[in-house]
Amino acid sequence: MRNRRLLMGLVLLSGITLMAGCSTTDSSTTGKGSVNTGGQEPMTTPEKDEEIIAYQFIGNYTDATVQAMGFDYMIMLNLNKDGTVEGSGYNILSMDTSAFADNTGFLDDWINGDWEEGKDEEGQDCILLHTVFGKDAVNMMPGGAPLTGTEHEYNLYPEADGSITFTLDWPVFSGRKADVTGSKTITYKDKDSFIKGVAYEYEEPENSLAMFADETAHFHLYCLDDNKTILTSGKEDPGSGEYKYSQVKTGGWTYADNTLSFTFDGDEKTYTATIEGKKATLSYRYVLYATYGTDLTLVLEDITPLTK
Repeated sequence: MRNRRLLMGLVLLSGITLMAGCSTTDSSTTGKGSVNTGGQEPMTTPEKDEEIIAYQFIGNYTDATVQAMGFDYMIMLNLNKDGTVEGSGYNILSMDTSAFADNTGFLDDWINGDWEEGKDEEGQDCILLHTVFGKDAVNMMPGGAPLTGTEHEYNLYPEADGSITFTLDWPVFSGRKADVTGSKTITYKDKDSFIKGVAYEYEEPENSLAMFADETAHFHLYCLDDNKTILTSGKEDPGSGEYKYSQVKTGGWTYADNTLSFTFDGDEKTYTATIEGKKATLSYRYVLYATYGTDLTLVLEDITPLTK
C-alpha cells in the first residue's frame, strides 16, 4: 500500500461555483427540508455498481457557517474492490437533481486514494485507508488556499454488525471534518442514484397562520401561531424545472392597534407592513452577506388570521 502511495501525484485544483441557500432547523416547527433516504433509481452507470464497490460510506456535513453560504453537503465515499478510493460530495441546497455529470451541486472528485485490509501497529485487523484530496477539493472560505494533494491516514475497525463509523477530513472547507458511516451494504449503486436518494425535499412549516409572498423574487414569509416567522427562498431545480424553497431567515411578528410589525434575527430594525383593507405589504431587504442582497415586496392578501 505504501509503495502505491509513492505513485500518487498531486492533483490540480478546479474552481467550483455554488449558489447560496439556507440554514436549517427542526422541520416540526420550521420550513426545513428533509433528506430523501428511499426510492433509489435504477443503476445508470453499471461500471460503478455494487459489483465493484467493496465498502460504501455516507455522511452529512453542515454547520451554521456553511449553511449561511448555501451549502449542506451529503458525502459518498466508496472503497472499490480494486483497492481504489472515490469520494464525492453533493450540496443538497443547490436544489439540483440533474444527472451528476451536469449537476451544479455535485463535486465528482473530492477524494482519491487507496485502501487494503491489513493490521494496525498493534497487530489488530483493520482497514488501512489512505486518502488524497482530489481536483474538486478547495477551501471555499474567502482567501482560502487550495487543498489539492492533502493526504490522510485512517485505521477502520468494523463493529460486530459489520458497520464502520469514522471521522473523515472534509475536503471543501479547510480543517473541517464529518462523520461517515458505512459497511459492505451498498445503498447507492451509482452517483445518479446517490443524488436522487438524498435530494432536498421541502416541508412547509407547521402552525402557519398566513404567508406573505414575493413571487417575482421567489421568497415566502410564514407567520406562525407562536408569533415567530420563517423567511424562505426559492431556487429552481434544473432537473425538474420546479422551484424548491428553503429557510433563510427567522424572526417574529406582532399585531396591535392595526399595526403589523416584524423583526428578523440578527437585525435590530423593526419593519412595519402597510395595511390597506385586509391586504398587507411588507418591504424588506434580505442581505445574504456583506452588501449582497435582494429587495423584497412581500404581500399578504388577507391579514385576518393575524388579527385574531
